[in-house]
Amino acid sequence: MPRAGSGCLSSKLKMSILISSIINPKLLFTADLRNKSAHKSKMDKLGRTPIRKSPRFLVFLQNRICFMGRLIFSSLPMFVSGFWAILLLCTQIEKYNRSRLVLSLFMVVTALMFYAHCVFFNEMHSEIPVSDTFYSFGVLASYPLFYIFLVSLTSTSQHLRRSWLLLLPAVFLSVTVGVMYALMSADETAEFITRCLYYEQFFDFTGIAHHMAIAHLVIKISFAIIVIYVVVAGMNLLVKYDRHIKSVYSNLEGKTLISFKIFLYLFFFTSVASFAFNIVGRYHFDSTFWALTLPSVVFSVLIFILGLLGLRQSFTFESMNEELEEQDQDSAPQSMPYERDKALAEDLAKRIEKVIEEKQLFLQPNLKVSDLATQLCTNRVYISQAFNYVLQTSFSDYINKKRIEYATRLITTQPEMPVTDIAYDSGFASLNSFYRNFKNINGCSPKVYMRKVDTT
Repeated sequence: MPRAGSGCLSSKLKMSILISSIINPKLLFTADLRNKSAHKSKMDKLGRTPIRKSPRFLVFLQNRICFMGRLIFSSLPMFVSGFWAILLLCTQIEKYNRSRLVLSLFMVVTALMFYAHCVFFNEMHSEIPVSDTFYSFGVLASYPLFYIFLVSLTSTSQHLRRSWLLLLPAVFLSVTVGVMYALMSADETAEFITRCLYYEQFFDFTGIAHHMAIAHLVIKISFAIIVIYVVVAGMNLLVKYDRHIKSVYSNLEGKTLISFKIFLYLFFFTSVASFAFNIVGRYHFDSTFWALTLPSVVFSVLIFILGLLGLRQSFTFESMNEELEEQDQDSAPQSMPYERDKALAEDLAKRIEKVIEEKQLFLQPNLKVSDLATQLCTNRVYISQAFNYVLQTSFSDYINKKRIEYATRLITTQPEMPVTDIAYDSGFASLNSFYRNFKNINGCSPKVYMRKVDTT
């Protein structure tokens, strides 16, 4: 960057520096010092004594503030991940929970990855061989670990064991990177760090550095493939899980993973950003203070939200299976009734509708498909098949529709009745569930429907 002249700065140059300083605060301090130097020269020519200030101290103070800000924000995601890793591991002392254990491992890996970010952005070159090995593992293992966490919430132990194989690319490539760092000389390492890591130059290397550059390219490509797989496979897991619990429970409060589905969408957008981050190169985010701060804050907030959701989520597929095993008297048959005899399934569907209506079973807040199976002296698998194939709906949706029909009758016949009483008398366990289902079925909120009833 060329040096400015010793004279006064022109208005256009001042405006250019002012605009640039919004992006890079260092420029504002530089322009200020140059203006002071020009002002001092002008005062000397006029024979006046300017007011003395301490530019060296200002430069020192500005540099210290920038250094501390860079250090704090570059390490913020690391400390957030470390906090949740410790907290989630501590919960294992009281009671073992496999999903929280997996999430704690995810937090440990992300803490190591963001430690590597901190080393990189603060240019701690002597630490980079170790930190880059951690980064190579973390960037390829963090997304699979998030997927494994979703598997621990939504699937069986057998599926969970198979999903650990997704960590093999991270293990293999990180070990490869670590070994090559150990084999390279100090000069080769320094040149590789400067050219490849900081300026994304992957070619024109020789010897071990050439293979190291290829390894880093493979890591970038593998990262893109893993991101796409985790987002698509993770969404499929959540959809299947929602379908499963809807076939078993009528009250879904505390059982759905809607928060994780929303988080997965956010995860997708951050995945795209992370992919761009890896393609463009990390050194671009080192150019200004704000370019480093904004991604750091965003990742810190997302990690904190994920930790909080994981800590609060107590119901999982595993707990559902344990509950069903306690309730089931007989094992599920190999041949489903609909597949074996369509007439038998249709007859069971009629019996289901009759017993639900006559005994008003939908008014029970915690009604489960096993309760209905007990009433009809049959198996819960038969009940689920009758709902899915004959009635063309899930157990949960059918029961909640009956509840909303009952609530609508209460509003029509007893318009003075409070909404809270209507919700609980209709079999809903919470107002949120009542409002959500009422709007989905009737197209408006209960209060709007009440006003329509009053006007007619």
